[in-house]
Amino acid sequence: MIMTPSLRKFALTAHITSSVGLLGSIAAFLALAVAGLTGQDAQMVRAACLAMDLIARFVIVPLAFASLLTGLIQSLGTPWGLFDGDRARGPRRRRPADVARGSGTLGVQTTGLNPLRTA
Repeated sequence: MIMTPSLRKFALTAHITSSVGLLGSIAAFLALAVAGLTGQDAQMVRAACLAMDLIARFVIVPLAFASLLTGLIQSLGTPWGLFDGDRARGPRRRRPADVARGSGTLGVQTTGLNPLRTA
């Protein structure tokens, strides 16, 4: 199914919003991790760990899934498709940036969810 231009713009906006939100939440998580590792006060370290858990469970994981899902919707809703593209115009070559972003998001989801399951 090929998306209409307005639907394509909406999907692009949703994808960019979720991806940028994911980057921001990872930055907040990293700042809390540094504060927790370098902190001398036990209460601050405990608070940083609790905040990191909340950010990971309720912000990072949903935004990572939203980013992956909206990216897949975009790729399947365009004439180029996910892998091969339109055969009439020849196969579309994937840019290294596309592969890196998709692999990075999938890697974050598969490796990042393991510690959350054990907690």
